[in-house]
Amino acid sequence: MKQIPILVAIVLVVLAIRATLIEPFRIPSGSMLPALISGDLIFVNKFAYGTRLPFSDWVLSEPLWISQPKIPQLGDIVVFLTPEPKSTVLSIKRVIALPGDKVKTVGKSIHINGEPLRRDALVDDEETKLLAQNGFDSDDRYNEQKLQLSYETNRDRKYLVLEDDVFEGRKDSTEITIPENQVYVVGDNRDDTRDSRDFGPVPTKNLRGRASVVWLSYRLSLRNGASFVRWDRIGKPIR
Repeated sequence: MKQIPILVAIVLVVLAIRATLIEPFRIPSGSMLPALISGDLIFVNKFAYGTRLPFSDWVLSEPLWISQPKIPQLGDIVVFLTPEPKSTVLSIKRVIALPGDKVKTVGKSIHINGEPLRRDALVDDEETKLLAQNGFDSDDRYNEQKLQLSYETNRDRKYLVLEDDVFEGRKDSTEITIPENQVYVVGDNRDDTRDSRDFGPVPTKNLRGRASVVWLSYRLSLRNGASFVRWDRIGKPIR
């Protein structure tokens, strides 16, 4: 019986760490390809945008902050609660616009403050190498699509995005201005993701933290049930 209080204390400590410092998160889909692959297990830095009082967001509509909350930086990959009524779904996407920015979707292009985000195509050899490194030579559905990698430049940030040439693009949207204490997030796999183009900007109170590092990556083939660990991804920083 004496062990019960010790076990309770251990559980509370673990929950407190998960609530305020570091939390594991499993990548459930390919919406963040090529930066993150389905089956990646990552650590989320919970204090990157401020420290919350442990468990306060479990019982209150607004979390109580121990330190001043911070706005993410452009290009950060963040884990968040989707901004939909009674949502309990955690998602992961990249921040591409901050409070005060004006955002508009034009076909396959995203315009920030009136200018389309710059895209630079990769040369064929570089693209083939990157696709192979990120698992696209494996037996999954991405083999069957015409995929194109390019570098996207968003002010002082540069990162890879993935497009499907078969997809014609979304309907043009009206321009919106990102409100205070909200951010606009989009998946790097631009044609196979649900993001702020669908559910709108994300309040910063919904952010759970910044993706920091891959601590394990595990693949299960949908075709033959074979599985393996992607050893080369372990310890990979997330950018």
